[in-house]
Amino acid sequence: MKILKPEGNQGWSFSKPSFKQIPPWKFAPVADYLSTGHFGPRMIRHETQRIEVIELCSAAWEVAGDLGMYDLREWIKVKMKGLQPWSLEEALSFAGTVYGSQSLYLDVDELMEDMLAGFIADHFWEYDEKHNTIWKQRMTTYPKLAEDVHERMAHKARQSNQIEK
Repeated sequence: MKILKPEGNQGWSFSKPSFKQIPPWKFAPVADYLSTGHFGPRMIRHETQRIEVIELCSAAWEVAGDLGMYDLREWIKVKMKGLQPWSLEEALSFAGTVYGSQSLYLDVDELMEDMLAGFIADHFWEYDEKHNTIWKQRMTTYPKLAEDVHERMAHKARQSNQIEK
């Protein structure tokens, strides 16, 4: 099945049945990125804009996976890194997006997973105390997330044991 189809003299269009399941607003940051090399506010002046950019990153991550746009995923990783520190909710929500979407099996996917799993592991006990229900749901729904977080927790425990010796 061809994804890219000619539209006469009008150019080309993407056509994939699964695209019909994606809300149009999720394509907006992708279109912005394709035309300008960016998406969302360029300068974050207040918390509302920061939250908006995180939501756009989440939408764009999914569509980038569907379109095989590794460059867009790389840009999202840069943006998300710059938006730290994340709230517990933001990290958990974006982790659901990253671990729940199609992997392109690229370094950027692994780096984003590593960044999120590291953050969640660093705040493991806060999640257990403050966001127990949604945290457990994410960890059960996305076994790779749970594995990555637990690997980081085990690594931290081993480091702590070595320091004590």
